[in-house]
Amino acid sequence: MVKFYDFIIRLIEIRRARKEYCRSCETLRLELQRTNVEKQRLLDQFVFTHRAGPSEDNKPLVPNMIPWKVKREMLEQEDRAKAATMRRIEEDKKMAELEKELGVGE
Repeated sequence: MVKFYDFIIRLIEIRRARKEYCRSCETLRLELQRTNVEKQRLLDQFVFTHRAGPSEDNKPLVPNMIPWKVKREMLEQEDRAKAATMRRIEEDKKMAELEKELGVGE
């Protein structure tokens, strides 16, 4: 029975010794805690910005490689829009000159 009692006492001492932390263990624990807090803050910031939705400054992402057929159609559409705008400007100028000559629209 004495041997069992000594065994239990020794076991309790070993467990108590394991619960004590050395200075380097405490330093490591603080570093781990600091890193976890920083990681959580970054994750929260990342999730918050994506939940807020895209900002007005961000343009939709376009793939780097656009097939020539699609690119040509985009360029043609832009050219048609520019040409229509230029035609409207010219018509407005001609209309203003004609009104000025006729003395209408004063």
